[in-house]
Amino acid sequence: MPVTPRFREGRNQILTVDLDTGAARYSEPVPGASLANRVDSGPVHSPDGKKIAYVVGGTLRVSAVDSSGLPTGPARTVGSETADAPSWSGDSRSLLYLSDGRLRLADADSGEARTVAVPLRWRQAKPSGRTVIQAGALWDGTSARLRRDVDITLEGNRIVDVSPRGTGPRRSDDRTVDARHLTAMPGLIAVHEHGPWYRNDTGRLWLSFGVTALRSPGTCHYASVEAKEAVGSGRRTGPRVFAAGDFIDGSRIYYSSGRPVTSAGELRRELDKGRALGHDLVKTYVRLPYSLQRKAIETAHRLGLRTTSHYLFGPLGLGGDAVEHMGGTSRYGRRQKLTHLGHTYQDVTGPLSGAGMAFTPTLGLSGLGLYRYAEWAIDDPRLTELLPAAEYKAFGEGVEAAQAEEHVEEIAVVGRHVETIRRLIEGGAHVAVGTDTPLVPPAVYYHLNLQAMVRYGVSPHDTLRSATVEGARVLGLSGDLGTVEPGKLADLVLVEGDPLEDITAAAAVRQVVVGGFVRSVPDLIARRASEGGVLSAAAPSVAAGTTSGVHNRALPEVPQAPATERYWWHREEHQNHTCC
Repeated sequence: MPVTPRFREGRNQILTVDLDTGAARYSEPVPGASLANRVDSGPVHSPDGKKIAYVVGGTLRVSAVDSSGLPTGPARTVGSETADAPSWSGDSRSLLYLSDGRLRLADADSGEARTVAVPLRWRQAKPSGRTVIQAGALWDGTSARLRRDVDITLEGNRIVDVSPRGTGPRRSDDRTVDARHLTAMPGLIAVHEHGPWYRNDTGRLWLSFGVTALRSPGTCHYASVEAKEAVGSGRRTGPRVFAAGDFIDGSRIYYSSGRPVTSAGELRRELDKGRALGHDLVKTYVRLPYSLQRKAIETAHRLGLRTTSHYLFGPLGLGGDAVEHMGGTSRYGRRQKLTHLGHTYQDVTGPLSGAGMAFTPTLGLSGLGLYRYAEWAIDDPRLTELLPAAEYKAFGEGVEAAQAEEHVEEIAVVGRHVETIRRLIEGGAHVAVGTDTPLVPPAVYYHLNLQAMVRYGVSPHDTLRSATVEGARVLGLSGDLGTVEPGKLADLVLVEGDPLEDITAAAAVRQVVVGGFVRSVPDLIARRASEGGVLSAAAPSVAAGTTSGVHNRALPEVPQAPATERYWWHREEHQNHTCC
């Protein structure tokens, strides 16, 4: 529920709708406080209809409800440990929930809890044996030029040798990949993407465009864990996932996975959860006060986690590791990094270049400035087959609109942003590449970012370094990713052409290697099998005369309450908000 029309942020409350009248009512079971998020913090009603459970401030709460289902009376805390995803037992006496990765069952009255054993394990998928990739050329990420006729030997999920053709160690049982007509390069790394990764086709789409690693500065805690394990185990096909889980905000929040944090104790709960769940970084958002920003950065570093934020000043002085977006939402009364026309000056580029912080610009979020140059992607089978039809339609309409009229100002703003990137790179700054999906189409928009960088003055070499070497640095994995060298993880892309001469060649992906597994683009497109709970198009239908065992009853259409009775933020003029 937003607080004012001026800003989009507000508090997470419980919305109850009367199915007979359509009347809606918001409830704030803990006065002045938000539910912990809008993903897995409830509310859930008990089967006996007398209580409601939810999470506030990181802990499990229960309130009584009246006959219409509305919370009544004071909230009661159930136990003191961190909780997410509550559900009731059938007799309404117990609550099952997640606590820092453990499944817990608590008495709803006393709060006494025990761990429910879940004997599930997973292993990192690794190919057996050795594979030799015979590449026509190699850009290894360390040189400004291609190496010609190179053999890249993989063993398991690592690179063990990079040698001129025919000079490296060979075994009789080596598998051979004939890429003598292709150029090998390090796997591309996208460092600002928010999902959805549970959709199998999306993972294949990213891989088909050469992106072998994704970093999410803010996605749901447990969905992030599931995505990492599903991909890592080989159950789902997609890039490696590095994630922050829910991002940490102040008392008012907007996004569903934003966590409203108002005290040092609540902050510590979230940071401890990040460590327990194996997250890779901590994202703080725009309303977290600097006093808690400092604690977040210091504590995260003690826990071995990197930090990032929209803000430059503040986190820069507090030891933050990275900053997101060229612009980005600000709640300090002004933009921190650029003017409204897209100009950036030395007061930003100087400190950012000197501080060692990583910077991810996320170019062209309005679309029109990049869609003007996206005609090449129309009818690309990777998009027509792997992007959902509605999203592909929206992409095509965006490209068509950009072609029909030259949006001069949007194009000029992108050019100014890239000029800033060029100055930052020349000044020694660490610039990586990300796009802020799902606000923009996945994978293809990554290449529109690369192409825009080159179009407006960054060299192809520096652009590719941002997409590989600097991406690995953002992840803290320069020893494992970002270059093609012995000892590194076997993440590579095989493209047609020379991307050091023509950056569009980086999008001409023919094969991709992730963790030693070699996949062709036609195979990624063709094998739209069932993974991650997504049904295959070839799944058998239910036989005639049988039932699936599931029957969903359609509820009658809910009447619309008169406009004068609606909450102001339900009105059409308040439905659309800018991003980031």
